[in-house]
Amino acid sequence: MQGSTQQNMTSHQKSVTVRVSLWKNERDIALSFPPEWEVVECKMAGHDLPPLTSAQIRKAFQNPIGTTPIRNIAVNKQKVVILFDDLTRPTPAGKMLPFIFEELAAAGVGDDKIRLVSAIGCHRPLSRHEMILKLGREVVEKYPVFNHNLFEHLVDLGKTRLETPVLVNREVAGCDFKIGLGCIIPHHTAGFGGGAKILLPGVSSIDTMTNHHVVLQKKFPDQVGHCLVDHNPVRLDMEEAARIAGLDVVVNVVLNHRKEVLGVFVGDFVKEHRAGVNFAKKVYQTENQGRYDILVVNAFPVEETPIKAAWPAKEFLKKDGDVVLIWQNLDGKVPHYLTGTFGSDYGGRKWRAPGNFRFSQAKRMFIYADELSKEERDWWGPQDRVFWYRDWDDLIRKLQSSYKRGTRVAVYPYATLQCPVLHSD
Repeated sequence: MQGSTQQNMTSHQKSVTVRVSLWKNERDIALSFPPEWEVVECKMAGHDLPPLTSAQIRKAFQNPIGTTPIRNIAVNKQKVVILFDDLTRPTPAGKMLPFIFEELAAAGVGDDKIRLVSAIGCHRPLSRHEMILKLGREVVEKYPVFNHNLFEHLVDLGKTRLETPVLVNREVAGCDFKIGLGCIIPHHTAGFGGGAKILLPGVSSIDTMTNHHVVLQKKFPDQVGHCLVDHNPVRLDMEEAARIAGLDVVVNVVLNHRKEVLGVFVGDFVKEHRAGVNFAKKVYQTENQGRYDILVVNAFPVEETPIKAAWPAKEFLKKDGDVVLIWQNLDGKVPHYLTGTFGSDYGGRKWRAPGNFRFSQAKRMFIYADELSKEERDWWGPQDRVFWYRDWDDLIRKLQSSYKRGTRVAVYPYATLQCPVLHSD
């Protein structure tokens, strides 16, 4: 179930409104620019698409892709688990769960047979308050909700053809009906999120993720990347693991920057995912007008992994141009057991020592954030290239010392959702 898209680009604006702080203190803020600069707001093609109605969402459940409806295949199931993504993703799980519960009730599955597991992958566990933010208070009070543990309570189900060990959450492995719930947004290695990704890395072990994230990316560097899905070995490996683990159905949504649902894709986790990706490419694709002196990239809505906002710099920044990162989330960079820093000179298995400048295409990086830790500042790069500002006007004044009339500025208002213009697979 989906709508149609059109390109959105607004030129010569002097103030742009962006959304910040997903889930916690979510709000809009205004960014003002000097009147003598040329400012282009680069919106995604689907920016103005209307959200789906409840009737349209229900229709997607009635017409799944590659499977029969959940209400048919869940009959006589005794243990049902719903996997959901964490607060690093904008999936409005609380909005979508009633449709899943409706399908399960029609299959005769009682509430006592249902549990939910947070598919956090390598991220930190969720608190009760965060589970309520994601799922809704009624769900947390009515059903058992568990955090995944990537170090313990795992079941060995074998290996994929690329030698990835399929070690899966014990609670998930013990259920006879497995449903995934997530969103399809651009991803820097898997191409797009969604589909089988809810299982690998979602509820897999640290050893599984080491082979999947580290070994495969080194082995197939040219086939892994932002918005690349076809023939992507990382994507294919996670799909094979999900088949081995018995993932039955996935419900994926395509969203706008307000967490409103523009498309719903239900069914087999490969077939529904490819249909969702083709729609997502049309929604998220973003036109550009050459290269710019300054790129302003907003990390919203995937603010806890803000490096995912970096892609426009590779495509559209002039040589020796500057990047401004809008990073206004309360929780900062998500603790990541595979890539995170855990000491002065060590970290996870995919850790990279701080010091290297993360925006190699840029001359400097400016971070607009209310709060920023020393570790986070060091992670972005050396002090002579990374500058932190709490006040937007102070940041602009600093840039004005280097840029005069005619400066070209592009604003990507929700860069972690956006992608360059792509053709459907």
